[in-house]
Amino acid sequence: MFPSPLIICFIYAIRGDSSEEFEQRQYQISRKRMGLALNLDYRPEGDTDYYLRTLYSKFTDDEVRQGLLTEFEEPVQAGTDSAGELVRGIKAREETQTISAVVLGMQQQLADWQWKAEVGTSKADEKTPFSLADGQFKQEFDEGLSFSGTDKLQLLAPESAYSAEDYELDEVEVADTFTEEKEKNAKFDLSRELLQSWGALEVKAGVKWSDRSKVADESLWLYEDLEDAGLTKLTLADYPMGNADYGLGRFGPAINPALLLSELSTLDRDDYLDPVESQINDFRVDEEIKAAYLQGNWQGENWQVIAGSRFEHDSRDAVGSKYDATTEEFSAEVYSGSESHWLPAVISRYSLSDQTQVRAAITSSLVRPSFEQLAPAFVLEEDDGDIEASFGNPALEALTSTNLDLGVEYYPDKLGVMSAMLFYKDIKDFIYATDLAGQGEYLDFNHAETYINGDDATLYGLELNYVQQLQGISEFWDHWLLSANLTLSRSDAQISWFDDGELLTRDIDLPSQSDKTANMAIGYEDNSWSLRLAANYKSDYLVEVSEFDDPAYDLFSDSQLQWDFSAKWKIDPAVQLYFNAVNLTDEPYYNYTGTRAFNAQYEEYGRTFAVGIQLTNW
Repeated sequence: MFPSPLIICFIYAIRGDSSEEFEQRQYQISRKRMGLALNLDYRPEGDTDYYLRTLYSKFTDDEVRQGLLTEFEEPVQAGTDSAGELVRGIKAREETQTISAVVLGMQQQLADWQWKAEVGTSKADEKTPFSLADGQFKQEFDEGLSFSGTDKLQLLAPESAYSAEDYELDEVEVADTFTEEKEKNAKFDLSRELLQSWGALEVKAGVKWSDRSKVADESLWLYEDLEDAGLTKLTLADYPMGNADYGLGRFGPAINPALLLSELSTLDRDDYLDPVESQINDFRVDEEIKAAYLQGNWQGENWQVIAGSRFEHDSRDAVGSKYDATTEEFSAEVYSGSESHWLPAVISRYSLSDQTQVRAAITSSLVRPSFEQLAPAFVLEEDDGDIEASFGNPALEALTSTNLDLGVEYYPDKLGVMSAMLFYKDIKDFIYATDLAGQGEYLDFNHAETYINGDDATLYGLELNYVQQLQGISEFWDHWLLSANLTLSRSDAQISWFDDGELLTRDIDLPSQSDKTANMAIGYEDNSWSLRLAANYKSDYLVEVSEFDDPAYDLFSDSQLQWDFSAKWKIDPAVQLYFNAVNLTDEPYYNYTGTRAFNAQYEEYGRTFAVGIQLTNW
């Protein structure tokens, strides 16, 4: 278990250098992991194998988040005095995730035929019992609020902003959540190898069936008007925890979550159940996938060609709830649909010499939407005339791509490899997060956040790779290894929407796609030691399309360069010590709106260190 602080500060900016609000956050996280695996093999004969594969893992994430939200009465520029409100918030929860899986299989060789059958089942669940989802203490100011800075924002406020006695308890949300995913699957593969004078040909075919489901259940209690309920501890000073350990500037008093939950336990929980929030996030998604493939693998003197096709049919049913706050009524949100895909592929390799190979491929691929993106939960709220909604989209289609690859590999006399690969991807139905407010049926909405499919996209570029063991220089350098990878790419995507009945489009970058990524590492290897120092770089990329018709509101993630170090010491063949250091230079995570000057989110994670021992063959 390694407790580690996570510090976050972010701002939501509007036009120019003005701000409506910003929030500073400090996280304290403690995590525990446990994993168990049992694998059994039984071979009654040399050509028959029975096997059992099992896995169990448990992950506990204990998190406390302190927040300080600054809300200005009107958007202000840095250094400009304003009225407004400060909200100190607290979230605290212990989340437990468990995963279990069992696979039973058999494979057998019968003359020139080989067959393999396998059945499996798995289950994953996530529990967050009676957690402090949000506790708010507020203080209003008639003047004196402002901010300074760009990436790292600093609050400018009167001294009372840091006085616990001046914050009054406003409301508290307590939640109990549970999600569960289950999967059953079965597959059968059959292959045969044919040896001919013109080469070796292996023919393979198989079928696979998978049935999976996800269920989510949440209950939420909203504690309001606490003075009327008889609570006497109504200021932040009644729940002391000292000042928050915040590394980005002054933060002020922290809130003790245990004291707050203890005080709420004196009230009757049933009186504060929120029926809307307790039902709106409950849903079920069922998905069944049927697949079959046929593949041929031919190996000649200099050529190798793999060709085949895969067919997949995906059917999906989703059930959730939709709530309309204007009528205070629930309605069922139900979806049922299916889609089929053919995925052909041809992969080839030609040996120009013992040291040089040329590779070429035409392939097809698909990526299905996640359960989070599919969740059929819809909440509609109205606050002072502002209509807001957030919802999943069970009608999302899978991303599909046709891929072209061409490259060359060179293996020098000394240990190493150099390669260059050109790639091109023609993508359909990519998925991205967006806000549909102001469009179509959401014309009068202030926010309508969801996921949708984009139109077409292309991705193309060049990948260069170099790995070399430094042999032949001296005995010392014989143990050193260099590796480097550089990918240069360009993406073009298009989104469309209707405005007063007219279809409009605009070009964007493919979401989550960096134009430049690079990795470099230097390592040392001998019989006892294994050392690695690695650098990983990625350029900025598009995170979210906030408004269809205005790129100034597009959300981007800034470039990052991270350094990591790892060391292993083999004491003997059965005992090995290891040490890992992640993010040595404390590289921040920074998101911006439109241009880099407009902060959307700034995070510092700190450095992570791990020490352990690995035992084998005992």
